[in-house]
Amino acid sequence: MAQQTINVGAAPNDGTGTPLRTAFQYCNSNFSELYTATGPSGNNITVPGNATITGDLTVDTSTLKVDSSNNRVGIGTATPSVDLHIQSAGTASAEIRLAAAGGRSYNIGSTASGYGSANNLIIYDITGAAERWRLDGNGNHFWSNVGGVAGTAMTLNSTGLGVGGSPTAKLHVSGTGTQTLRVETLTSGNPTLNLLASGQDTCSILYDRSNNYMRFDVSSVTGALILSRDGNLGVGVTPSAWSQGRAVEVFGLGNALWGATTSQIILSKNAYYNAGWKYAYSGVVASNYEQGSGGHLWYNAPSGTAGNAITFTQAMTLD
Repeated sequence: MAQQTINVGAAPNDGTGTPLRTAFQYCNSNFSELYTATGPSGNNITVPGNATITGDLTVDTSTLKVDSSNNRVGIGTATPSVDLHIQSAGTASAEIRLAAAGGRSYNIGSTASGYGSANNLIIYDITGAAERWRLDGNGNHFWSNVGGVAGTAMTLNSTGLGVGGSPTAKLHVSGTGTQTLRVETLTSGNPTLNLLASGQDTCSILYDRSNNYMRFDVSSVTGALILSRDGNLGVGVTPSAWSQGRAVEVFGLGNALWGATTSQIILSKNAYYNAGWKYAYSGVVASNYEQGSGGHLWYNAPSGTAGNAITFTQAMTLD
C-alpha cells in the first residue's frame, strides 16, 4: 500500500483539509501496515522491497556479524579476521553443508558431524554416511571409502604416497588385483617410467607400441636391454624373431644363448631359430655349439644372406 498522507488544509478550519474521520482512517491504515511489517511481537521485520544497511550488521552479538569497515562476514564470531570467518562455539565443529535438491549432501568442516579430531579438515558424505577425504593436523591426506570399498584407499604423508595402504616409500602401491600398477598412454606415444637419482644416471622403462617390446634405457644408452613380447631378451640389441624357446642375444643379432627344451642349451653365432635356422647378418659365417642328449655338438655353416635358411654341418661331437 502506498503511504496515505493527511491534507491539513491551507489554514485552520478553512474546509480544504482531509475530514477528521478520513484522516484517522489514513492513520489506522499506515499503522496497520507498519505493525504487520514489524510483527505482532515487535521482534520481526519484513521488508517487502530492497534493504540497504550502510553500517555493520549484528545478529545476536556473534551469530552473524557483517564488518562494513573491513568488508568481512563472521558466523559465530563478532570479530571476523578474514573475508568469511566461521567459528564454532565451544567444542562444536565448524561446518559447511552443501546439499543438492534431490541429490547428495556433504559436510565440509573441522570434525564433520563429530567424526575425527577438531584438528582435521574433513569432507563427509552425509547421504552415504561415509568420510571421503581428511586432512589432519600434521598435513597428512587420507582418501577413504572409494567406489563402495570401505577403508582408506590412499594416503599421502611425509614418507610418500600409498595406494591401497600406508606408504613405506615415495610411491607405494599395494593390492590383490591383477593390475596393481599400470602406466598407460592413450595417445600415439609410448608409456614410459623414468627412474632418477639426483646426480646419477637416468633409467627408463619404455614400452614400444610399434615393435611390441619393452625397452630399458640407462643414461645415454638407448636399448641397454630389450624384452620382446615373446619373452626373448636382447642386451644392447633388439632380439631376433625366435619362433620357439627363449633366447638371450648379446652384442649383435644371432649371438645368443638359446634353448627350445629343458634338455637342450645352444650357443649360436649369427643364427636364430624361426621355423628353422636363419642367418642374422649377411656375409658372416654361422656356428652353433649345443649341449643336449648327454653330449656336446659343434656345427658350422658358410656365410649367407640375412633371413635365409642355414644348412649347418656337424663338425664335431663329444659324447
